Amino acid sequence: MPIGASRAALMGIAGVSSSDVVLLATQTASGSPTSLTFSSDIDDTYKEYIFSFENMHSTNDGANFTFQTGASYNEPITSAAYRSENSDSGSNNWGFAPANIQGNGTAEQLLYHELDNDNDSAVCGVLHLFNPSSTTYVKQWFSRVQGSKNSDTSMEVYTAGYINTTSALTQVRFTIASGSIQSGTIKMYGVK
Repeated sequence: MPIGASRAALMGIAGVSSSDVVLLATQTASGSPTSLTFSSDIDDTYKEYIFSFENMHSTNDGANFTFQTGASYNEPITSAAYRSENSDSGSNNWGFAPANIQGNGTAEQLLYHELDNDNDSAVCGVLHLFNPSSTTYVKQWFSRVQGSKNSDTSMEVYTAGYINTTSALTQVRFTIASGSIQSGTIKMYGVK
């Protein structure tokens, strides 16, 4: 089912008509799973996939929100990350986020670090994955995630990189490291 043109524009798909962005799957946390996995509908039908995170809430304070790909969820990833952080007191922090990066590492890739698990806290954002079915090129991706950090600050994290494989990727997993997903929804869209 297509989403509206305004939603496509908000997700950063300038010039794409509403009929070109198609909702493929929705996963909602139930029973506090440690991860949400998309293991179907990722193929050569679409050149871009968008994963939209809505109100991801952790059971543990200070846990990290991550993703990984591949059949064993250990593909080599190279990434860079920046963050903007502001508190109620007016202090702020902007810059490189060295704890969130990998250099051809096979660990879960951090999208947001140190989630706040207060009842009124959550994180929301998007991950764009390009050409996961290519057997010629590595897979480019970027994410933007906004939410409440456990130090009672508002933080936005920008992360980008590539998955260093020329094998087709058909699975993507999102995890709350050190705990589980208390609540939240992730939607996967294909862009024609």
